[in-house]
Amino acid sequence: MTDAPQTKSARSHELSPASARRWLPLLALAALLLFAGVGGALAWRQYRDSQRADLKDARAKAAVAATVFDLIFAGEIGTLQSISQAPVVMKTDEPEMLTYFKRVLAKNGKLFTGGLGWIDRQGKVRVSTNSQRPGPLADVSDRAYFRAAMRKRQPYVSAGLTGRSNHQHVVVISVPTVNSSGELTGVLAGSLLVKPTRPSARTIDLGYSGLAVLDRENQLVFSGFAHPRSLEALERFGKATEGVLSDARGLDGDPGHVVAYARSKVPQWSVILDRPRAEIFGGERRRLFIELALIASATLVGLALLAWILNRMRDEAHALEEQARRRRLRYEEEHRVATTLQQALLSEIPRIAAMDSAARYQAGSTGLEVGGDWYDVVQRPDGIVHVSVGDVAGRGVAAAALMGQLRNAFRAYAYDHTSPAAIMWRLIRHMDADEMATAVCITIDPVLRQITYSSAGHPPPLLRDDESGETTRLDLAQAPPLGFASPEAVVEARVALPSRSTLLAYTDGVIERRDRVIDDGIDRLEAAFRAADPGMSADALADELIREVAEVTAADDDIALLVMRLLDLAANAETERPGDLAAFAESPEA
Repeated sequence: MTDAPQTKSARSHELSPASARRWLPLLALAALLLFAGVGGALAWRQYRDSQRADLKDARAKAAVAATVFDLIFAGEIGTLQSISQAPVVMKTDEPEMLTYFKRVLAKNGKLFTGGLGWIDRQGKVRVSTNSQRPGPLADVSDRAYFRAAMRKRQPYVSAGLTGRSNHQHVVVISVPTVNSSGELTGVLAGSLLVKPTRPSARTIDLGYSGLAVLDRENQLVFSGFAHPRSLEALERFGKATEGVLSDARGLDGDPGHVVAYARSKVPQWSVILDRPRAEIFGGERRRLFIELALIASATLVGLALLAWILNRMRDEAHALEEQARRRRLRYEEEHRVATTLQQALLSEIPRIAAMDSAARYQAGSTGLEVGGDWYDVVQRPDGIVHVSVGDVAGRGVAAAALMGQLRNAFRAYAYDHTSPAAIMWRLIRHMDADEMATAVCITIDPVLRQITYSSAGHPPPLLRDDESGETTRLDLAQAPPLGFASPEAVVEARVALPSRSTLLAYTDGVIERRDRVIDDGIDRLEAAFRAADPGMSADALADELIREVAEVTAADDDIALLVMRLLDLAANAETERPGDLAAFAESPEA
């Protein structure tokens, strides 16, 4: 009976505060070990996340560089295609071509630094800006850029070449040329000088250390067209358009490299970021060691440190959320300002008797970037109606300012002149040497029931007979774009108006697609225009054409479209005509 109380007393002694204090070090040790384990796991996870982030960053940088090359060469190809549509090229007038080519290159010394030339169907260079007179100058029939352009009738970017006459390293861009009947006449070729370069401090700061660019024959473009020692990494990517390898053999043949890869579609170049793993992951590895050392040294204050880390992470998350909120508000404000500015630059279409008109504008980008597309309609007191649609090359404030200047000049000249060619060549005076724009001016005479038009490098407007359904392309009065055209090149043409007809004018954003030639876009638009209900209002027709044609182009260019249904014009025209009818006779040179 006396043993039981003694047992209880012994147990109570074991659970006394002194006994509990003996367990505290073990509990603290267990807590600190748990903290160290969690901290170490988090540090390792952060290290792995940083590695994955670096790999993604390298892959993204390679993709951005490839996209930049695509944009550059797409622009060069577009310039060559515009030059190939010049009348002197289509007529294969070699002396005039040489003069025109040299004038084009003089506009901007950065265009085709290696020269511009035309090659006939036999592969003979007939015209070259590097020669003072037309050829034959050289035989390039064995060059891939000539054979590919002739065979596929598509633009082609060559691999790195060494010039046969000047032994300079160049890349040649070629596009096929055709005559007015669509027959293949030869190849227009522009060459770009390529010089060996070394990474600059700015390139390294942007994370492009180890950048290498290989052409379609795996030559190092900016290293004298030499071949790398090893293509093992490139072979591992196979047919993929982009990717990254975390442990591969570099272009120099050394193992243990990080290789990021992206394919530039237009020139078929391979963009590669090739750096040793130690160089890319060295910073993360040092941070890992420092964090582990800090965790080991902070075991005595582990709980406090963990709380500090959690508080810091929470504060950083709140800061990121606040930054994201501010960016969103700033973007919304910029977009609102850009939309307001663009709408202010475009004019309202006036209401004209016996004309049902509608216009559409659709921006090709967001933010503060405004475009250079415009449309305008002016009715003179004598009843003549002038219509203008145009597109200034480029984007931004400069393009918008030039667009506003040309549109205002058109309105001023429209009241003084009845000839569209006279208006057009006066617009040339407003172009500086480094500016370019396309435009078309259409004059509607309701009394004579005819349309007179003049175009400067602009896609042809379409005229539909609403009774028969037939469409006509207004493409008989073409001149080079404003900025390249001389007043002598500006011409005009006339066409009779059916009793009920519809006129459609537009900018190239409606018809352009990156994977198609521009003629396909015009055909697609003309087919949709011809198939549309002739009784449809101008507003409904404009919406349908935007939906059926423009929205499927997937273009990033601005879109401007003007529809005018011409009803019984003569019966509804209100005119103030001078007593001397000879006052209406005006030539473009007046």
